[in-house]
Amino acid sequence: MENLSKEVIVYKLQAQQNKPTLGYLRAVAAKDGDSYIELDALNFCPSKKIFVTRDYEEIDNKFKEFELFKVTVIESMYDSEDTRPERNCKYVTKASEASTLKPREMVEIIVNTLPNPN
Repeated sequence: MENLSKEVIVYKLQAQQNKPTLGYLRAVAAKDGDSYIELDALNFCPSKKIFVTRDYEEIDNKFKEFELFKVTVIESMYDSEDTRPERNCKYVTKASEASTLKPREMVEIIVNTLPNPN
């Protein structure tokens, strides 16, 4: 069975309590040609999480809370024994697959009203 990889925009969540080398990321969008598509429970996985199998502390040190970055993920070869959907991750990665976004690769839009110019 061949595991196809995909590039996903994520932000970090947290390390596992007893194993700081393992942790979770939240998937936001996936590369689709020259653009990105928003990920949700239907087109990614129910938990919308990615399990980091190695060196999560590197990600924790490199990226700020809610900072967007990209990782290359593969589909996990193992089914999780934990049946709770919020903990079951369909995709996995490792810290060496994480990289910063290039300038203007993704622009954050904050929806809000502008203040009075006076």
